[in-house]
Amino acid sequence: MMLPRIMLIGLTCIVTLFWTIFNFYHSVKWWGILIILGLALALAIPPNFWNRKLLKAIWQIPVLFVLMFLNFFRMKGAYGKFVHTDHKENKAEN
Repeated sequence: MMLPRIMLIGLTCIVTLFWTIFNFYHSVKWWGILIILGLALALAIPPNFWNRKLLKAIWQIPVLFVLMFLNFFRMKGAYGKFVHTDHKENKAEN
């Protein structure tokens, strides 16, 4: 399962901070991973989107991470259920 980008950024930051606090030697690798991840995601943004709105969105990432993390635990039984979408036949197309 591929995690959403917001979860990938958030979990990488948490692991990086954990290793920085408890064992700085192991944190160097995680800092490199975090920097490479940040650069990869930054390169995916077109230059005309680099503006004040983007900076405002970047500041909202921690809040969005927490909300999405909590949302993962609210989906009780969602994986076992099939959500059926009704498809009405359009007789005019035939």
